[in-house]
Amino acid sequence: MTVSRRTFIKGLAASGAAISVSTPALATSGDFTASKHTRPENAPNLLIVFPDEMRAHALQFMGEDPSITPNLNKFAKQAKVMTQMASNYPLCSPFRGMFMTGQYPVRNGITGNAHDYGGKVGIDLSPYTKCWSDVLKSLDYSTGYIGKWHLDAPYEPFIESYNNPMEGRYWNEWAAPDRRHGFDFWYSYGTYDLHLKPMYWANDTPRDKTDLYRSMGA
Repeated sequence: MTVSRRTFIKGLAASGAAISVSTPALATSGDFTASKHTRPENAPNLLIVFPDEMRAHALQFMGEDPSITPNLNKFAKQAKVMTQMASNYPLCSPFRGMFMTGQYPVRNGITGNAHDYGGKVGIDLSPYTKCWSDVLKSLDYSTGYIGKWHLDAPYEPFIESYNNPMEGRYWNEWAAPDRRHGFDFWYSYGTYDLHLKPMYWANDTPRDKTDLYRSMGA
């Protein structure tokens, strides 16, 4: 079902999981680990899905023609669809930064893509910035992240990856455990788009292990 941003925020607040990926008021910096709360018994389980660079125009349940997405249509009927969650900077890292923090890029510092040059000017997600995942962790949720992250800038010595370098830039990077913003389970990569040969870092995979997909038999 579709829902307005205002209604969704009210619903989360009422359930005890008072977070929003679109509300700057909740996205402040500081020591968010100090205030630990117990998760209320009626707190909902949350599955948050956001595909990479997939516009509303590609979704049939948004009334777009000739898009045909039967499985996503079914999923949408069982979910909360953010119809008003628009990005004012529709580029990979800036959008992800806004999505995770609820802050505009000028506030969270992610004003471009997280690559080696971006890292030199401070373009990556600060470990001290509060994300909705940090809030969920403080509410005693068990959390996990699967898929593309692209919020940490690569640094030397660069890891071995098909896109390090690519077009004069280094792109792919490992997210250190202290930069994972409250996620307990981690199965992710920085930016790596060879989808038939995926490369993931799991919870304890070291930074220099770049051939995880081979060891998994993929």
